[in-house]
Amino acid sequence: IIKTSRKFCREHNGKVYTREEIARFKPKEAIPDNYNPFQDLGGYGCRHHLNWIPYAVAVALRPDLAEAT
Repeated sequence: IIKTSRKFCREHNGKVYTREEIARFKPKEAIPDNYNPFQDLGGYGCRHHLNWIPYAVAVALRPDLAEAT
């Protein structure tokens, strides 16, 4: 996060999401016509990226994921 980070990035940075949740990302700023949340995240010029983590780590960080299975 930097001083000029968008609201979308500030709200989502450092959190754990499922693939289904990421697929529903719709930032309000700088969305390219062919927006792909798995590649574009916060839109044009976004410097963030996804880090895939093992399921056990995801559940440790976000216990509600275990209840969903």
